[in-house]
Amino acid sequence: MVHPSEVFKCNGRAIKFYIVTGPTEVDKELQVLKEGKAVELRAKIEAHGGRVVQDMKNAEIWIVSSAALKKYRMYCADSPRHRAEKPTFVRECVQQGRLVEEPVLKKKPMRGRYPGSKSSYTDSHKDILCQWMAVKIPDPASGGRLGKRVFQDFTENAEIFPNGRWALAAAHPWSSWRQHYRTHKAELDEMIDEYVKAWGRTADSKGTYVHDRRFNKRAGAIVKDENESSDDDDGDYSSPAEDAVDNSPEFVASEDEDEDYAEHLVVQNRGSPEAGPSRPAPRWRQSRAKVEAADGASAHGSSASAARYFVDLTMDED
Repeated sequence: MVHPSEVFKCNGRAIKFYIVTGPTEVDKELQVLKEGKAVELRAKIEAHGGRVVQDMKNAEIWIVSSAALKKYRMYCADSPRHRAEKPTFVRECVQQGRLVEEPVLKKKPMRGRYPGSKSSYTDSHKDILCQWMAVKIPDPASGGRLGKRVFQDFTENAEIFPNGRWALAAAHPWSSWRQHYRTHKAELDEMIDEYVKAWGRTADSKGTYVHDRRFNKRAGAIVKDENESSDDDDGDYSSPAEDAVDNSPEFVASEDEDEDYAEHLVVQNRGSPEAGPSRPAPRWRQSRAKVEAADGASAHGSSASAARYFVDLTMDED
């Protein structure tokens, strides 16, 4: 503890204070100390060896109101020449008989992995990813290998079946798997092709995603998947469970029913658009008519290039 008259001195030099009693460049609001409080603080600072200056930039310690303290500390957080303190700081220094040091913030835990503990991609990880791709999207021409859904299903399968075939998918989040595939696409595609050939996988094999972008071209339509994300290069697909709904018996129509509901299909000729019916066709009938529309478009293509047909596949049932 130093002599009371030396509390606000450093190496024999008076420490400079600035008492905020009005708007400044830091805080233009009137969150300031009252004049009476400022006079009291000034007297106490000077009585214990300090010096109160009129220029804020020349002061080492700014005494501000408690309401404005956070803003002033934020302003000088990275400045070694300035610090902001509330009015009680002066009393604390006098009571302790020394200049109270600026507190050092205690480090707090941060979300995420410990530095150096990031799980790297091993050969086993790459292998299991390639196997998954070979099963779900064996033909890259189908599209979807850069979509979100194929990787989300990959990690979800590992969560549901932690001891299953795809358990290693839990080693990384789905977004990390996708980024890894995107970065090493050329290498991984070669590995995927090896599995596809070894297992005899095709786009029609069991377990593959039912959606195929090449089908869009054959039908002459642009199909928008409700799960597709705009930031994906290859789009997304519905899960096998969702795909099974479209193939279930209750959604299969007879040929007679198809003829009865043919009037519900909206087929537009680019040269002379026709108005559609008031009641849209059910989705399962639209899907079947999709192929028929493709055949019709091919037949008319030789007579006039303008006779291209587009099937509206985005209509819902009433």
